[in-house]
Order: sequence, then C-alpha cells, then structure tokens
Amino acid sequence: MQFLTVAAAALFAASSVAASSGGAAYVYNKCSAPVNLWSVSADSVGSMVTIKPGGTYSEAYKTPSVGGVSLKLTFNDTCDGAPISQLEYTKDPSMGLIFGDMSNVNCGTSECPFKTSGWYLDMGSASCPTRSCAPNAASCTGAYIAYNDDVNTISCAITSDIHLYLCTDNAPSKRAVLEHAPHRHAHHIRHPHVRR
Repeated sequence: MQFLTVAAAALFAASSVAASSGGAAYVYNKCSAPVNLWSVSADSVGSMVTIKPGGTYSEAYKTPSVGGVSLKLTFNDTCDGAPISQLEYTKDPSMGLIFGDMSNVNCGTSECPFKTSGWYLDMGSASCPTRSCAPNAASCTGAYIAYNDDVNTISCAITSDIHLYLCTDNAPSKRAVLEHAPHRHAHHIRHPHVRR
C-alpha cells in the first residue's frame, strides 16, 4: 500500500482559487501501440479497456469506501503479474482537494511500460504542480518507485481534472514541469496498490 501526502496549506490556497468545473481523470494514449487499462479500487476491479493510439480514456472521479483509485496501465492483456504503471487518485472532500500520482511501485523487476517513451501528469491548472518522466531516464524521479515516495503526490482543487499523457514527457501546452519542492506531510490517504 502507498500513502499519499497532502501538499502544504499554501498549495491548497492557490489551487482553490483555480477551481474549475471538472472532476474526472483522463488518460491520453500518445503511444504507437494500444494501451490496456483497468480501474481498480477497494470496492471493484473494472473490466479491461483498450485505449487505441491517439485515443483517450476518461472516468468521473470515484469515491471508494476505503482509499483511492488506481488506473492500471500496460501494453499486455492482463495486469496480473504484468509490468504495469499506474495513475492513482484520491478525493479528499474535507480538504477540497484531489490528489494524484504516477506509480511504478507494482512494475516489478521488468521494464516499466513507459520507461522508453516517457509520461506526464498534469492537474490542468497553471497553479497546480505537474510530474513527468523523460524517455529512457535511468530513474523515473517523477513517479513513485517505492511506496513512500510521497514527494510525487500532487494535489489541486477537487473540481480539477487529472490529465495523464502516455509516451510523452510533456503536455500539449508544453507547460514546464515544476520542481519537486519539499513540503510538510500534513495528512495521509491510503491508496490501493493491489496486483490483480
């Protein structure tokens, strides 16, 4: 299991000003091959969804009975034992925030799906942080590698959408990736890292 860290109060103040209508997670397949996705939480395991090259997957934010949601991503037709990467998100209505991260925790010893092509996470607002991993980087410092890489959890207003771009290390807007600024660990939220 991974614990997500809440950003400092200053980030909350900045993100709440930038609130917009939203409330969904989007995955954009910029790869040359189809990507398979499963939406997994403590309550359910969704059916496999195939995102064709150039395609997009979206889901309105879910609120499981415990923890958050993990969108498991792989080029294989199973996420059971396959090298997978994940987009994880957790809603915290009490703080008015949505938390998100990219994770390679369950990738295992195999090559992670987007190691050679990169990936990029954007909360959709210029006032909110981003994370990315460059193609062929020796270590993906923008994603969870270990369960406690909490610096890679980012947050924004709960109405903000999360955008994950696969096989690229920046969004179409070319917005610069913010530095991993240290922050206080004010609160923890349990996230599912279940292997299915």
